[in-house]
Amino acid sequence: MKTGIFVGDLPRSFQHAIVVTGWFHCRYLWIDSLCIIQDSTEDWQNESSLMRHVYKNAWLNISATAAADSSSGLFFDRKPSLVSAGAVFISWEGNLPTGMFYFFLRDFWEDGVGRAPLNRRAWVVQERFLSRRNLHFGSRGIYFECHVMEACETFPKGLPTFFKEALINRFKAIDVPPVPTATAGAKSFLRNWQKITNAYTNSSLTYASDKLVALSGVADEFQNMSNYTYLAGLWKECFLANQLLWRTRKRVSGQPSVRPSIYRAPSWSWLSLDANIPGSVIIGPSVLIEILDAHTTLVDDNSPTGQVKHGVIRVRGQLEKVYLQKVPRTRDSYSICEEDDKKTGLLTVAFDETAFRATQAYIMPVMFSRGDTLEGLLLVSTEQAPAEFRRVGFFESDDEETHEQLTKQDTENKIIFTIV
Repeated sequence: MKTGIFVGDLPRSFQHAIVVTGWFHCRYLWIDSLCIIQDSTEDWQNESSLMRHVYKNAWLNISATAAADSSSGLFFDRKPSLVSAGAVFISWEGNLPTGMFYFFLRDFWEDGVGRAPLNRRAWVVQERFLSRRNLHFGSRGIYFECHVMEACETFPKGLPTFFKEALINRFKAIDVPPVPTATAGAKSFLRNWQKITNAYTNSSLTYASDKLVALSGVADEFQNMSNYTYLAGLWKECFLANQLLWRTRKRVSGQPSVRPSIYRAPSWSWLSLDANIPGSVIIGPSVLIEILDAHTTLVDDNSPTGQVKHGVIRVRGQLEKVYLQKVPRTRDSYSICEEDDKKTGLLTVAFDETAFRATQAYIMPVMFSRGDTLEGLLLVSTEQAPAEFRRVGFFESDDEETHEQLTKQDTENKIIFTIV
C-alpha cells in the first residue's frame, strides 16, 4: 500500500472521494480503513487516540452522507430541477403583500443530513463536530456546514436565518466558552455537551466496546477548553449531581436499552448503556445530596477521555429501602411500599434497562426540579462491599406525601455510601 494502490480496486465511495480531492487540488486524502492497520489492535488503539487531530486539522471532511456503506459512492442520480426552491406568484385579499413566494420542504436539511445513513453512525459524531468544514453528498443534493454557516444547493449563500434558528440543530455552531467557571458559563457548557450526547446516543455502533473511544475526541476538545475533569461522559466540577439524572429511551434501531455484559463504564454513567439518552440537564436550585468524591480508573493513563475499568461516586445523602409495585393499567407508575405492603408513596420510574424491573430497591432523592417535582435514582446493592450500590433507574414524583417521606432534612437521616 505504501508503494501504490490501484484505484479501481477500491470501494466506490473511496474512488469518488479521490475525485473530489482532485477537484480542490488537495494532495492528501485520509481514509480511516486505509490509514489504520485494520487487523492490529495496537495500531488501532494508537491511531484512535489521535483521530481528533486528524479531523480538527483537516482542510475538508468529505462525507458520503447518503451512503449505506463504502460501495454506495458519493454521487447519486437525481433531478436537478428539484434542488431549487419552488416559486409561485400569490395575490392576497386585504393588506398582505402580493408577489413571488418560494417554498420548500421544511425537513429537507434534517432528512438530507441529520437523519441520513452516515450520520446515524456514532463514530461520525466526532468527525462532523471536530472538522473545520463538512461537504455532505446526499441522495438529493450537496450540503455544506462549517462553524460559521450552513448552505446547500437550494440556499447556496447560506440557510435563511429563520430556518437556522427554528428548524435545525446547528451542530457545527457549538461554541465551548473557555474556562466556564461562572454559573451561566457552566450551564452553557452543559447545554452544548447535551447537543453532542443527544446526537451520539441516537446513533449506533458496530462494536459496543467502542462507546467511550468513539466520543473521546469530542470529550478531549471540551475538556481542553473548559479545564473540567471528564468522568466517562460526565463533568466533575460542573453540576455533577444534576448530571446524574439522565434517563433512557428506546434506541434509534428500535432495540431495547441494555448494559453490555462486559464492563464499559460505571452504572452512574450513561455510557454504560446502549440506549438513547434524550433531554437536557436541569439545574435545580435545591440539590439534596453532597458528592464527596468522584473518580474513574483509566485503562490508559495517557487517554483521560478514553476507556475506563472502574468508577466511583461517594455520596452523602438519604437512602430509603422500598418495595416497588406496578400500578395497574399504567405505563411507568409504581407504588412504594413497606414490607407489610403498606403503600407510602407514588413514583414515575424509568428503568435503565428495558428488560430489568426491580421489585426492591433503594431510593436516592437528588433534587427538586420544575418547582415541586422530586427527581432521584433507584439503586440496588452490589453485595460486594458495605454501602456500595449500582444504579438501575431514574424516578420522579409530584406527590407531596412521597416528598415528605423521602426528603427528611434531619442530618441523622443522611448516610455516606458509594455508587459504582
